[in-house]
Amino acid sequence: MRRALAGLALAGLLAHCTHDFDSFEVGTAGGAGADAGTDASSGGAGGAGAVGGGGSGGIAGTGGAGGSSGAPIDASDAPSDSPPDGGCGPGEKPCVGGCARTDDPAYGCASPSCVPCSFAAATARCDLQGQCTPDECLPDREECDGDPGTVCETNVHEDEANCLGCGLGCALANAVARCSPGGCVVDSCVVGWDDCDGDDATGCETDLRSPTDCGACGTDCSSLGNYTCVNRQCVANPCAAPLADCDGVPGCETNTDTSAQHCGYCSNACGGAHATGTCAGGQCQLVCDSGWGDCDGVASNGCETNLGTSSAHCGACQRACSSAGAVSASCSGGVCTSLCQPGYGNCEQPAAPSPDDGCETALATDAANCGGCGRACSTVNVSTAACAAGRCTSTCTPGYGNCSQPAPPAADDGCEIAVDADPSNCGACGRVCSSTNTAARWCSAGQCAPTCSTGWADCSTPAAPAADDGCEKNVQFDPDNCGACGRSCSTANVGTRACSGGLCAPLCSAPWLDCSQPAPPAADDGCELNGGADVANCGACGRACSSTNTATRRCTAGACDSTCTAGWGNCGQPSAPSVDDGCEVNLQSTTAHCGGCGRACSNVGVTGGATCAAGLCTSACSGTLGNCSRPAAPAADDGCEADLATDATDCGACGHACSGANVTAVSCSLGVCDPVCDLGRVSCTTPAAPTADDGCEASRSATHCGVCSNSCDAQNGKICASLGGLEVCRCDDNNSCRNGGGSGTCNSGTGKCECPINEVCRFGESCNSGSDCSCNGGAKCTGADTVVCCQDPPGCRDLATDAFSCGACGRECPPGFVCQAAACRCDQASDCDGGGSGTCNASGLCVCGAATCAAGERCLASGTCG
Repeated sequence: MRRALAGLALAGLLAHCTHDFDSFEVGTAGGAGADAGTDASSGGAGGAGAVGGGGSGGIAGTGGAGGSSGAPIDASDAPSDSPPDGGCGPGEKPCVGGCARTDDPAYGCASPSCVPCSFAAATARCDLQGQCTPDECLPDREECDGDPGTVCETNVHEDEANCLGCGLGCALANAVARCSPGGCVVDSCVVGWDDCDGDDATGCETDLRSPTDCGACGTDCSSLGNYTCVNRQCVANPCAAPLADCDGVPGCETNTDTSAQHCGYCSNACGGAHATGTCAGGQCQLVCDSGWGDCDGVASNGCETNLGTSSAHCGACQRACSSAGAVSASCSGGVCTSLCQPGYGNCEQPAAPSPDDGCETALATDAANCGGCGRACSTVNVSTAACAAGRCTSTCTPGYGNCSQPAPPAADDGCEIAVDADPSNCGACGRVCSSTNTAARWCSAGQCAPTCSTGWADCSTPAAPAADDGCEKNVQFDPDNCGACGRSCSTANVGTRACSGGLCAPLCSAPWLDCSQPAPPAADDGCELNGGADVANCGACGRACSSTNTATRRCTAGACDSTCTAGWGNCGQPSAPSVDDGCEVNLQSTTAHCGGCGRACSNVGVTGGATCAAGLCTSACSGTLGNCSRPAAPAADDGCEADLATDATDCGACGHACSGANVTAVSCSLGVCDPVCDLGRVSCTTPAAPTADDGCEASRSATHCGVCSNSCDAQNGKICASLGGLEVCRCDDNNSCRNGGGSGTCNSGTGKCECPINEVCRFGESCNSGSDCSCNGGAKCTGADTVVCCQDPPGCRDLATDAFSCGACGRECPPGFVCQAAACRCDQASDCDGGGSGTCNASGLCVCGAATCAAGERCLASGTCG
């Protein structure tokens, strides 16, 4: 804004600053500005009142308004013209009982009065002559008329002639425009026009006579068929497009595709300000006057844009002044003259039609314009010129440095300093060779090459521009530089690297060992020995696996697990650092390691202590127990595992198994096989061990009915038969029914005796002398029909429910079983244990694994039923 105010005449400005103090005492209003008469210039500014401001200038043809009246000044606050004792110095004047500087606008600059400089729309400053002058316009004001008497007179937020800037008119197509802080906006539209696109920049762009916006935005007559717009109403079109009746005389005289006066529709004339219009295809086409352009695309307002001054269309419609690097864009004579951002310069200023490039030059980085247009970086000792932050940072020829880098506007001096041998600028400007752990500093060919203190080394030697770090490595303790630069302690099989006294001393990863520890300059070999597998260094350096009683020495996971000679075991395996003892155990005779390390002979059922011979446990057993299985290593020994009194697989002796031939349930009792036979079979012999058992070797007969000792023949000569699912003694003839002189008959159909008193006897009964039924000469049997007379065990037995005579006289169910419907059935899981475990199902049948047994069968040690 100071630039805008610089051209104002000083004479007009002095009127604001040179008023006498006396004229402000009573606070009167400022005088009105002079009338400008009838010309177009503004009126004069009003006079200033005491403390109050001066009046504003009048608009064209009228005088300015009077200034506001100032508040009366209290005598105690009024500036005093009396100097203090001793007077004021040069550049000062007496004010308010003291001295004020003559360049301070708050005290009227060099004016004899101490009244502050005041401008209605601008801040104030003192010029070189000590006169009050405007400094900067207020934010919403600009100096547009160039009149010294009307400083910053234009409110660019309200003035349609200067909207947001001097000379920026606020005219919008077919609209009444209004200036706002955001620019020109549509205040209202001319009758017959509307702002349909909502864009203030195009004004009221839509003619409401248009068939596509007939009377209102978006009302398209074509949606009704062949309709057109007349008086802003959709009516039927009497003509075939593109013809139309535009003169009011019936007929289709106008071609709206080509008529410049009726282009597209009646009365839509092509042309406008600064333009010549034509019509083609129902669309207006404009030929603009020189220096003007139809930039808003609204044909009705002609070529509305001044291409010589519009920053948005500078020299051409589509050529906006670039904002690149610019604070504000401006246009003069069709050339962009933008105000640049700090660090950028508008050095090229291309003319239309070339696009504008804004403030294209980065003064901070352009070596040809470094810090200012035309300020080139020097080529003295330079290989590549460069600019950064407005200073020349050129790449120098070898051995030189660009160290001073003078700031603009001073000329650049290139690469002025040699940097190849100076320890204070070694390889780069200001790069000092470090004194850290050094005995002497040196610079050679731009590299720091110090003499190091004892125990330290210069290993990194960073190149410029990196800072030098002196003798940065302690080669006594650095595992990457152990004993010498670059001598790295190996990571081979290492958990944690370490260096001590210049030698590598790593913490090894198990099972590796560091046994050699080579000294510099020899390369370190890390943890070079596998202590988990090396028989000479098993678990520790030098710890060898013993050869005592070994066939092959071996080391596994740091423990000696050598292959032993036959009959010996490596059972102890002492861990490092203890010495290895080889194969120290005799596996043939040691009861704690019988046949294998850790395989102890069991004491279960053993008497007199466990024993081992030839790698097998040969312990003596107590009571009825037997050491029958004698498992070989590596299976664990089970001691005296067999009960010879009850074990059906070792009944009476090891290996003497009760036979399953014709047997329902295998059983051993007191060392003798005592099976439950299948119906129709009996066991009359019980071979003792070692003779093999023969199971239920005999078929039923008159003398062996159910069990070997149950004789039907002894029951008055009856025979053994299977009737109704039971094995019974039945009559064979009438004689077999007569006992002791009694009389009776045999019913050959039922096999039962019938006595004279019409009594039907039970199976096995005969008629006694009293002609009544009798069991073995005694009382007759009673109860269920399944009760029969048995000879052994003697008496009446219910073959359907008696567990000791189940299905046949003397046929005993396995221990724990019950008799149901003449069949032996379990009622709990323990009943099913016949050497192997099982379960009892709801039907009273044993279940051995996946197999369901038949009635009376149990689970054997083999897991099968029997």
